[in-house]
Amino acid sequence: AYVISGLAQARAGGYEIQEDVIDNSRRWLEKEFPKTQRVTPDLRAYMAYALIVSQANGEAEQAGDEPEETSSATSSITSSVTAPPVNLKSINAVWDQRSELTPYGLALLGLALQRAGDARAEEIAEALEKEAERDEHQAYWKVERDTLMNFSGDTSPEATAHALKFLAQMRPTSPLLPKAALWLVNHRDQGTYWHSTKQTAMVIFGLTDYLKLSGELRPDFTVEVSVNGKRVLTKRFSESDALAPTSPVIRLAAEKLALHGNKVKISKKGPGRLYWSARAEYYSTREKFERVGKIALNVQREYFKLVPEQKNKKIVYGLEELKGALKLKPGDTVLVRLTLNGGDWSYLLIEDPIPAGAEFIEKDHLYEIKNKPPWWRYGHTRREFHDDHAAFFQTRFDRGRLQYLYLLKIVNPGRFRVSPARVQPMYQPEYLVTSRSRIVEVNEEEPASQ
Repeated sequence: AYVISGLAQARAGGYEIQEDVIDNSRRWLEKEFPKTQRVTPDLRAYMAYALIVSQANGEAEQAGDEPEETSSATSSITSSVTAPPVNLKSINAVWDQRSELTPYGLALLGLALQRAGDARAEEIAEALEKEAERDEHQAYWKVERDTLMNFSGDTSPEATAHALKFLAQMRPTSPLLPKAALWLVNHRDQGTYWHSTKQTAMVIFGLTDYLKLSGELRPDFTVEVSVNGKRVLTKRFSESDALAPTSPVIRLAAEKLALHGNKVKISKKGPGRLYWSARAEYYSTREKFERVGKIALNVQREYFKLVPEQKNKKIVYGLEELKGALKLKPGDTVLVRLTLNGGDWSYLLIEDPIPAGAEFIEKDHLYEIKNKPPWWRYGHTRREFHDDHAAFFQTRFDRGRLQYLYLLKIVNPGRFRVSPARVQPMYQPEYLVTSRSRIVEVNEEEPASQ
């Protein structure tokens, strides 16, 4: 559903898409839909929405599809919407489950009904307006679980964005629209973006219809920002800035801030709406803050030095575990082992910083290990080596233990602190576990005495 709807939206935006890819995928989804009675109602609503948006303009119902009797709330096509005839079987199936839908699912069902030109979209709009949590300035729709991906976690931003998108089409004068947009901007819990990459994409998708209505893409104002009475930014915003790839970011070093509270003042002159956010980050080297773990998810990092020896005219390596400070010399080869324990998780990202002065050995399968231990194997979904860290991706982690390994070549002498390894579900960033940091001492080998 995600892929089909995305391709269909790209096609609607003027991109050239292979029609047979969308058509074949839609036929597969239509065939599978009747088998999804046990799938969460919200996900079925998303599937129905994807089937509707993927139908090309002007396409009639597929041959052989007989009209189906609808549920007690009879389907009708509104005369004001010139939508193509569509197969309403999936929509009707979700309609019959509407009492089980969260606000997210209701918004998806409403978008599908509206796209199909179905009068029942008005009933969904009314229900969504009643379910909104609101105050004088903001409004949102509360959903505490991502039912599309079967994750725990606050999905209110996605639900609110889709409700906003739907109401912007159905009720463009609703007073909830600017309040919902403000709530979304105020709840970018990662500073300039939302909970995850997926959530950020979904929120932006939901905001687009509101932006067409609000006129916010045509600003004409000047902003001044001061910190503790000192001006740090003056900028004029015009229409050319509305879709600029980046917005001004003000970064202040610690020595320019007060120890006990700082006052930020933002002033605007001229028509248009300004959104802003402030974010503070700090780093500590205190060891008590380093290791974070729990029974549900835990990570441990160990280091081994590869000790070469000759066997049958070839080099094999033994493993020598390194404890405490890692005492090494240039040219040493080091194995890093990460051990992950915990319950059931999906889409884990494991990141492990490497010591400064070390380089990855990408072809680690070429090293023959003497008495190779049973944990020397590769179970990750994907592995990446970056300039300063290794990254492992694990699509599914079933309850138990997994181990990841990689090799480093020590290059430069010096004394280095290696930051903790960290593990985080990519779409549930409120969970985070880390290992301890380690000290690496790399000394040049002393020359032999005369």
